Amino acid sequence: MRVFVKGTNVRVPPAVREYAERKIGKLEKYARFVREASIAFSAQRSWFIVEVTMVFGDTVIRAEEKSNDMYVSVDLAAEKVEAQLRRLKGRLVARKREAASAGTVDEFAEGLLEQMGGGEEADLEELEDGSIVRTKTFPSKPMGVTEAILQMELLGHDFFVFINEANGLPSVVYARTDGNYGLLVPETA
Repeated sequence: MRVFVKGTNVRVPPAVREYAERKIGKLEKYARFVREASIAFSAQRSWFIVEVTMVFGDTVIRAEEKSNDMYVSVDLAAEKVEAQLRRLKGRLVARKREAASAGTVDEFAEGLLEQMGGGEEADLEELEDGSIVRTKTFPSKPMGVTEAILQMELLGHDFFVFINEANGLPSVVYARTDGNYGLLVPETA
């Protein structure tokens, strides 16, 4: 697994860089086929922020943590990613068992479990009243609602935009405050 380390508004000392690469590299045991991981360091006031992004296949796992020590931020982010990987693997195993007991095949769960063994961000623009301050692009492939919810949870977001494989339309799943999920589907004329 290749690990990329970059610093924004902060110089990353070689010792911290090596520590972060080692710490995130150990997570390869949960996802053997992860091709790359990126670790982004930034600083705001007295906080050091570490954002870890791992991509394997079409699945993105991301964690962001901050503290007043770079090493602690790396540790916290690595723990968060490890917990997400463990949770993902458990859910996929459960989905595969459910599908097997129903006599069907869950190709998504099987494919991801096989790999267990995206998106890129644009730069921040200057803040003006009512202007777009951040643009994100991400790979888009048709997927089911269940897979979209799983992707949303892995990213730690409250919503996820995807192409619904049932109708081929862009759709949005979102987390509701009551613990359930919502689905937004555009109405076609």
